[in-house]
Amino acid sequence: GEFNTGTPVAKTQAPEVPPAPNDSDFIEATPDQPFQVCNANSVIEADIFQIPEGTDQLPNFDALSPQTTVCLSDYNIPEREFTKGFPNLPELFEWFALRSKTKIQIETSGLHQFSLNSDDGAILLVDGRLLIDNDGLHASQTKTAGIELNPGIHDIEIQYFQGPRYYISLQLFWQPPGASELVVVPGSQFRK
Repeated sequence: GEFNTGTPVAKTQAPEVPPAPNDSDFIEATPDQPFQVCNANSVIEADIFQIPEGTDQLPNFDALSPQTTVCLSDYNIPEREFTKGFPNLPELFEWFALRSKTKIQIETSGLHQFSLNSDDGAILLVDGRLLIDNDGLHASQTKTAGIELNPGIHDIEIQYFQGPRYYISLQLFWQPPGASELVVVPGSQFRK
């Protein structure tokens, strides 16, 4: 090939354009959106249902079809305004219900205290048995109950509904044997 002795042309570097965030990154990075688009790492799935205006207790989920499915990293939604709806369903921010199923890893046998805070109503089922009934239309309120559990994987189901706008809350606390206080169940305890 020919050897070019001409003045080299300076290559100007184009400024780097950051890649556009994909939807799930955007949603997880939004502090006012507790619900996420599900991905391979999601351990808590929740089906979202629309319920009739005026509903004052949890619906019969078997009679409803879900509008969408979202995921959570844990059950830790302190009382907050909820006006933006769900990923893929932004217009649904009142008169909805969710049914969430996951599994929880139990390390120590013995009495586990669970505490469920919700606005509006919610119930907690452990291994298919109703443990906490916090149903009904109400502001944030917490109910607590204990259950004897053996080490291993146990089924958790939380049913929740939101009546009229704007505030929601849904938190699951626990106090395993030997713990000194109730804390939010860490996301690391949940399994698919």
